Amino acid sequence: GRYDDNSEFDDIATWRAGLSHEVDAGIRVRLSYGTGSKTPTFTERFGFFPDFFIGNPDLVPEESRGWEVGGEWDLIGDQLTVGGAYYRTKLKNEIDGFVFDPDNFAFTAANKNSDSERKGFELFLNSRPVEGVLVTASYTYTDATEDDAEGNAVREVRRPRHMASVNVDWRFAQDRAGLNLNVNYTGKQFDLFFDPATFISETVTLGSYTVVDLAGSWRLTESLELVGRVANLFDEDYEEVLGYSRPGVAFYGGVRGRFDF
Repeated sequence: GRYDDNSEFDDIATWRAGLSHEVDAGIRVRLSYGTGSKTPTFTERFGFFPDFFIGNPDLVPEESRGWEVGGEWDLIGDQLTVGGAYYRTKLKNEIDGFVFDPDNFAFTAANKNSDSERKGFELFLNSRPVEGVLVTASYTYTDATEDDAEGNAVREVRRPRHMASVNVDWRFAQDRAGLNLNVNYTGKQFDLFFDPATFISETVTLGSYTVVDLAGSWRLTESLELVGRVANLFDEDYEEVLGYSRPGVAFYGGVRGRFDF
């Protein structure tokens, strides 16, 4: 449980409870229910960027309630674990930071009048196929909807229905070296385009994308380790928000030290 005594908003109490039960050796089921809250950021309330964004000091916190039920199953000893979960969440007073204010001819933030709902399921797999190798994979399906001006349920923007990831971690050379490969897939999603000439917004589609990251390390001594990482290995060109392109390929390297005192 958590209690927030806030000087700007009503006091907020949130909580979460969970239950886990081992049905049989290696088989577990779980159930959880919880509430949450998110207060508006300083920028959402008081930000000011001329001809672009004006904050809204009248915003109220977002509130959510949700539950999840799932389970997992250990197979082949501890070499393979599979599982999944179904979840459902309702969000109230969601903050939209992309609302056009015709009085000021700029964007602002506002609480949505209607609730939004997210529901879906997640599948995951953890595997140790050979010595020193750990493979984890997951897939998430999300159906996120909200009511439009006519009261019809429509898909929320910036909420991809399909997301998946695979991570391979390999330790070798008597555990002195390591390689990590991470692949993240995000399916297509919707966003809003506001035409500054006509002041009319329309829904557009952002394409799906796959981002691959590669990292490695080599322990020189008990205290020193060389580290390196390549982000967005294949220089994927993609957007998570319309008009804001994400960084291309990037290379990082360094030395990490561990010392006892």
